[in-house]
Amino acid sequence: MHLAKDRLDVALMTDRIDVVEFWRDVVGLTLDEILPIRRGQVQYRFDLCESVLKVNVIDGGVDATRRSGISEVTVADALRAGQTLVDPDGTAIRFVAPGDDGIEQIGVTFAVSDAAAAARYYVDALGWQPLGSAGAGDVDGVRCGRTVVRWRELADAPPVPAMPLRGWAYLTVQIHDCDAEHAGVLTRGGAEGLAPVTLGTTARISMVRDPDGNWLELSQRASLTGPLPDR
Repeated sequence: MHLAKDRLDVALMTDRIDVVEFWRDVVGLTLDEILPIRRGQVQYRFDLCESVLKVNVIDGGVDATRRSGISEVTVADALRAGQTLVDPDGTAIRFVAPGDDGIEQIGVTFAVSDAAAAARYYVDALGWQPLGSAGAGDVDGVRCGRTVVRWRELADAPPVPAMPLRGWAYLTVQIHDCDAEHAGVLTRGGAEGLAPVTLGTTARISMVRDPDGNWLELSQRASLTGPLPDR
């Protein structure tokens, strides 16, 4: 992938405003922007170790059983290493010393039903760098810029449903050409979640899904890449 930013962003979904308050007041993250997404959905954007944490508050409720495969988000922070904090929805964040388990920025762990299939997707379809190996078949993680993504195989890991999801919901990768990257992922075996669409003058985005259905947003953000294409 031709990255426009050398780290992934992470997003969660909730119907509780006290979740926003938790990330601001308990975790102590800086709130950078409040962004209306659509009717009934507002996104609170926090700085998380130079990634964006997007807390999407959705009116009308989010079923507590609708969860992604993201089991853990880990942040490199020397001052808070050893702490694990859990928000009112049960969404956890763990802090480690920089360098622990190879994490210098943030790390994301997925529970997957088939580790080999996950490796093929993240290495071959997305083109992210395998950790500790030259091939996809015997790795348990990848690096996308400064962000580490790993997976743990669970035989009973359920398929991820359609959004909205409660708690950790999706990752975002910032790239230079949404349409080209989207088409490339599909050609290499990824599944389409959302065809490319332009959001005003802000971004052109799409969604792709891994073999378990986990969601990845491909975002061509004008503030990073320049004016969007006229499509």
